Amino acid sequence: AEFQNISYEPNSLENMGGTMLKALCPNIYKIMWHMTGSTQVEFEHFINWLAAAIDKKEPLQTVWIFSGTQGTGKGLFFNFILSPMIGENNVAIKAISALEDNFNSYLSDKLFVVIDEFHITDSKQDQRTFDKIKLTTGGERVDVRAMYKESKNMKMFANFIFFSNHVDVARLDDEDRRHNIGFPQPMKIKEAYPELFANDVDLKSLLASEIKDLYAFLHSFDYNYLAATTCIENDAKRNMRVAGMGVHQKFCFALREGDLDYFVENINALNGTPSHLLNVRSVADKVLAKWIEEAANQLPSDVSTSEAHAMYLVLNPDSNSTAQKFATML
Repeated sequence: AEFQNISYEPNSLENMGGTMLKALCPNIYKIMWHMTGSTQVEFEHFINWLAAAIDKKEPLQTVWIFSGTQGTGKGLFFNFILSPMIGENNVAIKAISALEDNFNSYLSDKLFVVIDEFHITDSKQDQRTFDKIKLTTGGERVDVRAMYKESKNMKMFANFIFFSNHVDVARLDDEDRRHNIGFPQPMKIKEAYPELFANDVDLKSLLASEIKDLYAFLHSFDYNYLAATTCIENDAKRNMRVAGMGVHQKFCFALREGDLDYFVENINALNGTPSHLLNVRSVADKVLAKWIEEAANQLPSDVSTSEAHAMYLVLNPDSNSTAQKFATML
């Protein structure tokens, strides 16, 4: 076939997987392209991951998180593309509560598990759930328990995709090597591709007519296994890390990264300064002016702990952070 030997090179802009998929399955392509955030590097990485997961039938130790507004095509992808292509008995879609449940027999024989409406807050319960997810998605075996049955340790075949409508989907640490993050999709798929939803279009049948070609394409795709088991470090992941941070973490992160915009925007957004912090505010204003001037002249900024503390107190006037406590926080 004309799509034999299509290969994948991470972070290359020369990859042809997406172009070939668009030519072969134009309507499936629209759903998948939109759902994954409409960005080339991430889309090509996802195609490679999907092809590897279908062929290997084993956990790749990396997962995908796709987020955005409601109606971006995530349900269409699961119901009309993934399920008919892999077989309904080989896929499962679950709410996050299923991962908290003791009964998880669905993990024993599925090739793909999709977790819908995924959102991990900083509550202890959610963090426990997230730890459990990391354990499950990072293993080759899993303890499976059906209702009224003993738990069994079984080989796992499943790879995971998470769908969410939130920006701060999960708190990812700096060392995370498991989560691929697509850029959030702000546009509904009906707005991007109205032709798919015209009155005279049977979308389910339209997509079904392309499933065979999609499977043939993925089956013959010369995937890069190392890339499939490695997640991409991109701005979407960095943004999610920041969105999931608490106030202290965000401040320290902006300081470390030299994110001047963070300090300018937050100082400008203040509605006045409490009287007991007016002296500290004048210090913070001078510090910010110095940083702006140094940035304009492309000079590095040396930031003392006392300067950073002044800035922190002004941006967080309710904080009772002492100089000593602040220094340990840094």
